[in-house]
Amino acid sequence: MHPDSRPAGIAIAVALVWSCAPLLVVLSTPRRVLERSGSPPTQLRHGSNSSDGSSRLDEPGQHDEPAPRRPTVTTVVRVGDEPVEIARSSVALAVRAGPTVIVSRRDDLTDELTAGADSVHIADTVEAALLAAANSVTTEAVLVISARAVPEMGACADAAALLDERIGWITGTTRPFNQDRFSSDRREVVGARLRRCAAIGGVELWENDATLVRTDLFAQHPVEPGRPWGNWLRARATEGLRGARVDDALSLRAAPVAAASYWPDALARQRAGALDIAAAAVSGRPRARMLAALLLCRELYAYPLIVWLLLPALLRNGVVFDLNPWAAALALGPLAMLRWWSLRHALSVETLPRSDIIAAWYHAPGSLAAPVALIRRRLRPSRHATPTRPLVWAGLALTVVAADGVLRQTPGAPTSRAAVALSLALLGMLWAFTIRALVERNWTRTSYWVRVDLAADVGGAPGRTVDGSPGGVAVSGRFPGSTHPPGAEVVVEVTLDDGSTMRSPAVVAARRRSRHTDLLGLELHPGPAALDGWSAQLLRAATEPGIERPTTVSHEVSTTGRRGAECLDRIVMALVVVTSAAVTVALVLVLLGFRPLVVRSGSMVPNYQVGDVVLVEQIRADELRPGEVVSLDYFPDFGEGMTHRVRSVRSADGTTEVETRGDANDSSEDWAVSSDTMVGRVVASIPAIGAPATLVRTATIPLVVGLIALGAIVMLVLRGRPDRPPAPDRTTSTEVPVDHSSSDLS
Repeated sequence: MHPDSRPAGIAIAVALVWSCAPLLVVLSTPRRVLERSGSPPTQLRHGSNSSDGSSRLDEPGQHDEPAPRRPTVTTVVRVGDEPVEIARSSVALAVRAGPTVIVSRRDDLTDELTAGADSVHIADTVEAALLAAANSVTTEAVLVISARAVPEMGACADAAALLDERIGWITGTTRPFNQDRFSSDRREVVGARLRRCAAIGGVELWENDATLVRTDLFAQHPVEPGRPWGNWLRARATEGLRGARVDDALSLRAAPVAAASYWPDALARQRAGALDIAAAAVSGRPRARMLAALLLCRELYAYPLIVWLLLPALLRNGVVFDLNPWAAALALGPLAMLRWWSLRHALSVETLPRSDIIAAWYHAPGSLAAPVALIRRRLRPSRHATPTRPLVWAGLALTVVAADGVLRQTPGAPTSRAAVALSLALLGMLWAFTIRALVERNWTRTSYWVRVDLAADVGGAPGRTVDGSPGGVAVSGRFPGSTHPPGAEVVVEVTLDDGSTMRSPAVVAARRRSRHTDLLGLELHPGPAALDGWSAQLLRAATEPGIERPTTVSHEVSTTGRRGAECLDRIVMALVVVTSAAVTVALVLVLLGFRPLVVRSGSMVPNYQVGDVVLVEQIRADELRPGEVVSLDYFPDFGEGMTHRVRSVRSADGTTEVETRGDANDSSEDWAVSSDTMVGRVVASIPAIGAPATLVRTATIPLVVGLIALGAIVMLVLRGRPDRPPAPDRTTSTEVPVDHSSSDLS
């Protein structure tokens, strides 16, 4: 390793070791346990303590005693920042499944969410409300879920049968039921499998929406506010209690489908998960601590990822190791693919490269922000808005940094070419996510939807539903324009697949004409009974296999905050397009052996004006000829680079003496270098496009620009959370399918 490149080499070595943490977790788990975890769920029986101190399930046929009584389970719904229509539907489904209790902070609950619940507990913290709920619940066990999840009561009852005096909690799994998720959940699937492997080694972690607890434990031992709930489990473990694990999904979860709901939810869950794992890494037995530390490395994977993304900039000073960069890339690439494949093969997870890449990118901001919670060691309710395009901003910054590293290298060198190739790959990823963000804007909405084909009646006119969401439905049929214009209030009746009828007031949010069929987008305002049946219908439709998503047009009521967010999105996209185009041109020029430089002074007027960009190629000093324009990276008399015209060249005894003068100057510069020294020769120029770069030459302009940028970031991050809408009709989005074969939809 070269001394000047030692920091870069250390960073790369750490990133290589860091990436192996998930494999080490798997290697610590017996193979037979991995095979059982990847197999279909076994029949649930009483748990038993294993040699490693954890509880496991007995295989079918090992005991002849009759199955235990199925205990009752209460669903405790934690209401937070979920969209109103999602929370309303989730509560209705929980009430339909069995006893339901709602817990919430004082400012998170609205009256419409409490309909049908057995009791509602509101306190300054969710933990205090949970304590009150535990003292009022009469069932043997409780399942604590968010207002995005729906309990699988059959699986919960079977799992609760495992609870006894020694086993105080059961951890299962959860899975999303809606197909139109904002991002892939593949990383969460792998993470859940890894946590189960770590649990076999004695690591006790709280599994969100999938932890079933004995009711009396919550009543006797309050959960400490602001701390990860896994601390509560680990404290009970020190008292002699144990947990058991099941492979069944204890809940189904409505995954976010829009940036505005995805990023707050994803960042909060990742911060809580990282804090829980970090707390487990400093408690318990040495093996459990080691496994928790390895899991934490996986949660903080964004930091080694940044090292790889900044590799072009790290290569600025030349070769890091005494290896050809192309040979190193060919060696590391297959190793990375082998590590990726082996991890998923060991965990019995299907290998889907595209989904895994998307999931990794979309979890990177949460991984990057997790250390904030680790430093505080507490979880605090977020009251700040979250940027809806963090990946675009990050990709833009990384591309500029990488390009800066490339432009400072000697064109044509092997390392430079490798760095340029990496930068172009990075730019390609930036464009891919930018295009993805643009596509997402076309169907951004607040709630999921599924295809539903049922008979419907809209204000006396028959039709059929096309798709539905918790707060809306699209209906196809022949509807008179005089009685069904946009904004009209109607009553819709839908015959559900169980034979019942959902009847609800609605408002026509959108109307389209497709051939001889009218397409209506309706905002629903159902009562408790109608909401119960409609939510159950959506869940049944969402869990059916083979659901596809047709092309839709989303209709949402805009607010002032949303207009501001859309304006910011347009600015981001414009910056990405302009910067990407400029960086692409610069990188291609570097790849061809040229280097773009901005003219910063008027010494070459009128041939080169301030703000012009000149293209420079590298030649030997003794190849210069009078009349050519030479560019030096540094000239002592100026304290910076110089671009002047050659007046004379004299070479003797391995030394070249050159006289240069600016076209607008009255005096010349005489300088001498060895004849084989590489200098720049101007071969072309582009007028004016570098003018913005000339502004940063003074100290005042960068300071002003920096303060403006800092102020924008502070306003974006610290901006107060938007007020929750008082009624669902202000946030409900209704999707109307688009028939592209119809000419009157253009």
